[in-house]
Amino acid sequence: EVVWAPETYDHILSGTLAHEVLEYLFPKDHLLPDDLEIDAKVARLLDQAVRKYAPFLNSLLWKVERQGLERDIIRAAKKWSAALATIGAKVIDNEIDIMGEALGLNLFGRADCLLSLPDGRLLIIDHKKSSSSKRRDRMVVGWDLQLGLYRAMLLKPDLKEGVLDDMLKSKPEIGVAYHLINDSGILVNGMKLEGEGFEIIDTEISTQAIEKLQERITEVSSGVVSLNSADDVTFFEKTAKTVPYALQESTLIAAFLIPPEN
Repeated sequence: EVVWAPETYDHILSGTLAHEVLEYLFPKDHLLPDDLEIDAKVARLLDQAVRKYAPFLNSLLWKVERQGLERDIIRAAKKWSAALATIGAKVIDNEIDIMGEALGLNLFGRADCLLSLPDGRLLIIDHKKSSSSKRRDRMVVGWDLQLGLYRAMLLKPDLKEGVLDDMLKSKPEIGVAYHLINDSGILVNGMKLEGEGFEIIDTEISTQAIEKLQERITEVSSGVVSLNSADDVTFFEKTAKTVPYALQESTLIAAFLIPPEN
């Protein structure tokens, strides 16, 4: 489905721009930036990201949105740097390719950041331009799929030469975490951390999501494709604590929703 729409500033674009700035603000094998360095660099890095992904944001019409994003990134970057300092974390690399086997499939993904802790443990980070509350709820009820797949892939990695491949050879303890840019929350699963701003979600964060994915893989493998029902929007929102963007925003998918009575 190809939909014409005017250029607009939304959560997807703001997330892309924030990711780009954080990647260059926290480069691999460098000291963590202090507050003065963050203040000095964010505007230039954001300008670089805007030219790459959204030149229309240079217009005066979008000045308020751009200034708001810059403030969000500066605030989040300062708290992120302070949090990493309290656990002695080192940025090993950004935009890390992850390949491995999970659920009988060969999968590929890309994590935003790989951190190494002083005791040799690894922490896989995914930055999100959102707040903690909904992500926390999703993790607690076991419907967070992304981090669960990352961990499964790393248990059976199929990596080529690279920093992550080298580090996995010693079989370190691996944790996964979301860094929520809007409120600077850091939701960690899979390891204990005593540091500023880290919140440990000590539950099986992906159990329900993995179970449903396995069910769908089995169906597709046997030639069955299940269409969504009209009830699925409510299910994803209320039970899975997940925003069903595809069901809400795609007229093509919505046209094939099955009525609940069927």
